[in-house]
Amino acid sequence: MNTTLTSLIAYYIQRQNLILLAMLDVHPFPLLMGGEVVGGVHVQPIIALYRERESNLAPGGTLQFGIWKRDWKYRVHGIGCQLVHVQTHEPLEWDAPDPVAFRFDWFYEHLLWRLMHEADDPHVRQFRAIQAHYKSYAALESYAKSHNLMLEGQDGLCKLVEHT
Repeated sequence: MNTTLTSLIAYYIQRQNLILLAMLDVHPFPLLMGGEVVGGVHVQPIIALYRERESNLAPGGTLQFGIWKRDWKYRVHGIGCQLVHVQTHEPLEWDAPDPVAFRFDWFYEHLLWRLMHEADDPHVRQFRAIQAHYKSYAALESYAKSHNLMLEGQDGLCKLVEHT
């Protein structure tokens, strides 16, 4: 179970990189909390472009929600962003600035989506085989914490623990 859950969390963390890219276009300011370079991208030039785009908005226009890259609905919140794929409804959510931090509730929502839409994935298949033991969010989160698969900070953000 440890390997399966760790792989599922690691996959979710990789998918969060899409949100980092979206935030560069639609909500770059929170990325500065991570420094001048986040995810290998210099943030300041991106902010200058964002400010220019923002100044060209029609009265009442907003960059707080919309469509990003024609495939993703986005909604900006606080220091983060939520993406939902227009066709598949895949949910992704992330709070800046750490690209490898995640919230377990957002991971769980994504896992439920994967159980319905990616049944052929070997890790999803393995999890489905043992899912009866972890039917609730609380049970799965408790398992992850008790087996030291993740560290949780005061802000609710978690980090995957690397086991060798």
